[in-house]
Amino acid sequence: MDGLPNPNGHVPWLPGRIFACLLAGLIGGLAVAVVGLVVGANYGGNHATDFEFNGLRGYEATGQLGAILGFLAGASLCTLLVYLLTGRRR
Repeated sequence: MDGLPNPNGHVPWLPGRIFACLLAGLIGGLAVAVVGLVVGANYGGNHATDFEFNGLRGYEATGQLGAILGFLAGASLCTLLVYLLTGRRR
């Protein structure tokens, strides 16, 4: 596990790269979840007063939905970005 390619040409994942991808996904997911919460609550408070999700209505429901979708989007995009940036250069 020294980072050298195997006979197929693939480089094994090093623990530092795994940790960096997981940490970036967590931090990016939390950051975008906060943005999604604010945007969702703002939208729900002004436009979607009849929207119902998870037993809540209006801005509470859309804020919750925005936070969930924001976390998923932010975590996946930030993980992908760090995965691509820490990849092996040829």
